[in-house]
Amino acid sequence: MTLGSHILDTTITVKRSTLDHDSGGSPRSLWADHLANVEARVHQVGGFESVRGGGESARRTWMVFTNIHDIAGDDRIEWVDYMIPDQPRTRTLDIQSVVNAHGRGHHLEIECEETDA
Repeated sequence: MTLGSHILDTTITVKRSTLDHDSGGSPRSLWADHLANVEARVHQVGGFESVRGGGESARRTWMVFTNIHDIAGDDRIEWVDYMIPDQPRTRTLDIQSVVNAHGRGHHLEIECEETDA
């Protein structure tokens, strides 16, 4: 059994890091699309803001639910948030953990973090 399409109300893109080299030969990571248009549910579960040295930063915690299982802990999720209808915002979520809920390939529960520095 998997999550029904009535629960998966948005789509995400899963990004995977690949190793490349800059013009000087130094290694660098590039993020490329690994999976696109993945049906998912994205839900904010927490967050906080802080002020240090005159600068502000914010960190939010998100849970992402999906039936697709080819997602790893070192991937990223990109998602367009339409919470404010006339102001869509692309969010980049760093994966913190990936859990195969209920075992046996039911669905994934992915804990993510988003940081604004």
